Amino acid sequence: LIIRNSSGDVVSDGHPSLKLLALLRAYFYAVQFANGEVYLTDRTSYDPPTGGVCRPLLDDHLINRCIARYNRTFPRAALPNESTVRTALRSVGGEALHAADAPWVRWGRAVDGALWWDSGDDKFVRVDASGWTASDSADCWFARTEAIRPMPLPVTGGSLDDLWSFAPVTEADRPLVVAWMLAATHPERETAAGMLYISGPEGSAKSTSGDKITEACG
Repeated sequence: LIIRNSSGDVVSDGHPSLKLLALLRAYFYAVQFANGEVYLTDRTSYDPPTGGVCRPLLDDHLINRCIARYNRTFPRAALPNESTVRTALRSVGGEALHAADAPWVRWGRAVDGALWWDSGDDKFVRVDASGWTASDSADCWFARTEAIRPMPLPVTGGSLDDLWSFAPVTEADRPLVVAWMLAATHPERETAAGMLYISGPEGSAKSTSGDKITEACG
């Protein structure tokens, strides 16, 4: 499907749909979850992946990536239209690996019981009884959408007490806030952790405090 001339330039050859399909298979794996939804994840090896970041099969971000990658690989060929890309993606989706559960969002749980956190970038954090460690891969699946913004990794030696410098919560109410934060990071919850309501007079940084507490939960 890919032929290079004596200068090393890629020369288009074959039907555009076949070239596009071969390109998608070379760069992506498809994963189908128990709810029937199909996602794509980047192919990093020949071994089927067991976790990481995935995006919905027909996500606009993926369609744009497919067209851009096709253009880089076949710079002299006409760009495929969106309908052609969607058809090729569906073909790859028909070859999907099967996963037991739906993908997590930001916080997830691995088979061994460990918590995983998606930084929204290229790093993950594993949390278990012994502490946390940063990793380039994850042992569970995370759905990635445009709403997932990149966040900095945690640092060793931090203290929860530092939070109260940004969120002036009374000492008596701090255990309630911490309990809300722990509930918010519980991946198996079926509903929101509850409403975080901070009272105080006008100008007492209520909104800022709420924002900082929410940001600290990831």
